[in-house]
Amino acid sequence: MDPRTGLTHFDEEGQAIMVDVSGKQETSRTAIATGRIKVNQAVYDAIEQGTAKKGDVLGVARVAGIMAATHCQMQRRFHDAAHGMRR
Repeated sequence: MDPRTGLTHFDEEGQAIMVDVSGKQETSRTAIATGRIKVNQAVYDAIEQGTAKKGDVLGVARVAGIMAATHCQMQRRFHDAAHGMRR
């Protein structure tokens, strides 16, 4: 804990640290992420029309988002299993 601020997720030097939360009750949480990418009109048109050289840009982005969410869930399960927790 940082004695200056009383925050438990920071050490005395202000560096972020892991905190043992195993004693806390389980809660349900939802995370929502948004983003914005700026491109020129030609790139925008190619993405919208599906004619980008790299293929279906939006489809690949959707799959990447799904894979990232799945990875987070799997990481949580691995963590829980390693610490003897069940959900």
